[in-house]
Amino acid sequence: MTILEMSAGGSLLIAVILLLRRAALFRLPKWSFLLLWAAALCRLLIPFSVPSQFSVYNGAAWFSQAAEQEEAPAGPSGPSGTARAPAPPPRAAGPEPSTNDTWTPPAAARPERSPVSPLAAVYLAGSTLCGLFFAAAYGAGFRRFRGARPADTPFLRQWREEHPTLLPVRVKICGAVRSPMACGLLRPVILLPEHTDWSDETRLTYALTHEYVHIRRGDLAWKPLLAAALCLHWFNPLVWLLYIRANQDLELACDEAVIRILGLDNRKNYAYALISSAENSFSPLQVTYTTKNHMEERIRAIMKMKPKSAGMILAAAVLVAGITTVFATSPQLPASQGIQQLPSAAMSNPGQGDAPGQAQSGGGPASSIPQETGLLWPLPQEYREISLSFQTRVHPVTGEETVHPGIDIAAPKDTPVFAAKGGVVARSELDSGSAYGNLAEISHSDGSSTLYAHLSQRAVEAGQTVSQGDTIGTVGATGRATGPVLHFGIFIDGSPVDPEGRFQLGAAPVETADHAAAGQPVDLQAIFGDQAWTVDGAMARRH
Repeated sequence: MTILEMSAGGSLLIAVILLLRRAALFRLPKWSFLLLWAAALCRLLIPFSVPSQFSVYNGAAWFSQAAEQEEAPAGPSGPSGTARAPAPPPRAAGPEPSTNDTWTPPAAARPERSPVSPLAAVYLAGSTLCGLFFAAAYGAGFRRFRGARPADTPFLRQWREEHPTLLPVRVKICGAVRSPMACGLLRPVILLPEHTDWSDETRLTYALTHEYVHIRRGDLAWKPLLAAALCLHWFNPLVWLLYIRANQDLELACDEAVIRILGLDNRKNYAYALISSAENSFSPLQVTYTTKNHMEERIRAIMKMKPKSAGMILAAAVLVAGITTVFATSPQLPASQGIQQLPSAAMSNPGQGDAPGQAQSGGGPASSIPQETGLLWPLPQEYREISLSFQTRVHPVTGEETVHPGIDIAAPKDTPVFAAKGGVVARSELDSGSAYGNLAEISHSDGSSTLYAHLSQRAVEAGQTVSQGDTIGTVGATGRATGPVLHFGIFIDGSPVDPEGRFQLGAAPVETADHAAAGQPVDLQAIFGDQAWTVDGAMARRH
């Protein structure tokens, strides 16, 4: 997934969480919102997604496909049933529109690096500035806290014994803080201000327990993750809202856990302790994020806190699982869904037909090709019209010499596309940075690779192993193409080669049973027109 795809998917999930938070903040357990924020972070930081048949994007794809079908022409025949004259084959928009239409080398080998676009430069500059800000804030904080000195009293020793943690928690006195705070991932520390009243053990217990819960729950790990999401998606205002609200919900969830430890009877005293120790400031190092409005929200949440029933906990878990499944997953596009499969006889290829008398399995093109003897034609045999060949030409605007590194094969939309050779899928993505649109790239064991572009749908994922003849997608017009077309390219050692020299384009002369003895070749395409036939011995089979 690209940064934009990750940001768009995360934005929808963030919007849903914000709406749910506004409607049910004081009704649901606070940990449920943390789980939802964690799902949003995964969507923003992990460039892969889990496909699901319940994803909301399945419905969006269905409506989009239905709209495209409504706009599609009725067919090749007119109202009277007479055949219309065939339209000229569509041509992929080559290098004419802009210099960006030139070939992008496969991911496996990119010998030259294209110049960075202005938008990419702006994005990198913004990410760098955000990263420098957080790095400077963390560095300044650590320098301020370096002078903290250990605090050791009988009360603290007893408190540490009653509150064990996986990593030993140290308590220190620091003059740079004005309210208790926790910091440190591997060596957690609770920092107390210089003006701490050691005689008020009740209020001190509240403060220490609050920071202890932050450390025990791993809340300190949220800070770098939230900062990373903000650095990657700084241009997205919803990610800024995620950063703020997730920090606030960390405090709400921590308050809820503290009240569970101390008991509901201590809610009022705990709220008073929060008000007295609140600090109206923000530091990227601190888990605490306190403003006037947020403090009011925390006090209301504490005072409205009630024992949660098993039914409420189960409902919250189901709600979190449902929202994550629907809004944090990607559409499920199996090979058998949305792809028009043709009969196996219609998907056979010249030179690789069945032996005389051998039954055909009908399981797709791969079933009639037990071994790879060469490159398979990537489309059904009736679609062999090349609308744009492998060529070098002068750009009409810039005057630069550009290369079209493959062939464009005209075919109707949603025609199945087959793997010309078995291998491992190196890329399966919507490449918004090039003219290819939806594409799939397959790396082969001999070091070569094949590229299939302008697809309407992709039926394979990166890392998937495919066999020769497997359906990998459908013909489309994504990217810079003026009509449905398949761009097919072959690359050897990262350099494009002409695919036309590697296929038997057109019908070759074959021998019939009656003329075999005489050795006279007969071109059946000349006899039957556009319907190509091959003859295996005395047996004819239509492609």
